[in-house]
Amino acid sequence: MHFWKRTILCLLLLLFSTVASAKIVFLSKHGKHVDFDGFFLFEGVYEIYAMEDNGSDLTLITTSQDVGHPRWSADGNQIVYSAHSTIHLMNADGTNIQHITHPIKNKMFDCCPTFSPDGEKVAFTRTEEINRTQENNTIVLHLKTGKLEKIANHYIISPDWSPDGKQIVFLIHDVPFIGTGGNVYIMDSDGGNMRRLVPEAPQGELFITRHSPRWSPNGKQILYTQEEFTQKRKDPNGIINTPKAYRYYICNLNGETVRQLNIPIHWDPGSIDWADNGKSVVFSARQIKLNEPELPPDEAPSSNIYKYHIATEKITTLLERPVSDIAVDWVSNSPYVVSPAGKLTLQWGHLKQAD
Repeated sequence: MHFWKRTILCLLLLLFSTVASAKIVFLSKHGKHVDFDGFFLFEGVYEIYAMEDNGSDLTLITTSQDVGHPRWSADGNQIVYSAHSTIHLMNADGTNIQHITHPIKNKMFDCCPTFSPDGEKVAFTRTEEINRTQENNTIVLHLKTGKLEKIANHYIISPDWSPDGKQIVFLIHDVPFIGTGGNVYIMDSDGGNMRRLVPEAPQGELFITRHSPRWSPNGKQILYTQEEFTQKRKDPNGIINTPKAYRYYICNLNGETVRQLNIPIHWDPGSIDWADNGKSVVFSARQIKLNEPELPPDEAPSSNIYKYHIATEKITTLLERPVSDIAVDWVSNSPYVVSPAGKLTLQWGHLKQAD
């Protein structure tokens, strides 16, 4: 009897290993940049795509302009994203689109949404004009009730909830130069106990900024990227950045660096996330020339999507196209159970009791 139980168990594991999957959602840019008075503006369409985390089954999810910041719900059933200065929610296949925030008087825009681990809340940043002054606040939306809760008066970038839902890691743009990065901070999920996680980088001739902080699945580490560059004023039309290095780090919750990933320093990351439940990272990056002024967007190389296996340091190309694919977010379709979609659900605990 034990023989047959073990045989059935092995067959079940083999069967389910072929159907259990994980997905990556990301943002893709199609169009061209134009030079407008020294500033490069994008003319084109930002769309959300999804694919399996081996690069297969590439699927267009949205068909609307001005879409950004896609994030999975923990169960992989929904995607939250920003569009037209408001926050939207949709099913994983792009159906049932809902506007979960709406235009209001004096509001400039909502952006950077992220799900809580239980899927019941969405944190995002709201910028609005109050008494002719721009105010930036971090808001938590309770999806069941529609209640909006202001938890911090900061413009945060790339927020990410801890797996237990008790804390949020994020960026604050407090580095004195133009860019989209900042320093890595952490706070309680109610906005309390805000503190810098990664020590502030010394700024001199070499500027340093951080990007894309992401919480590890076990809640014990933070993944982030770092950009190092010099900057020179280009009168009268702005600033020239010269990249020196790009680095990919994992740190502990004291902000101490655990390790630098062995990814080439000329790979400019567009985004990064954990994958394979903490065994890998998935990221978008473009390969550029260091120590030379940044190229205009139309001349810059495309950003592709890669996977880096932490133990072996192997880099695998998942998606390589002549467009820029950025803003990656990974989710396992079955983090707690292994099951084919719409069919049998088999708990691991039940398998362990087979003997």
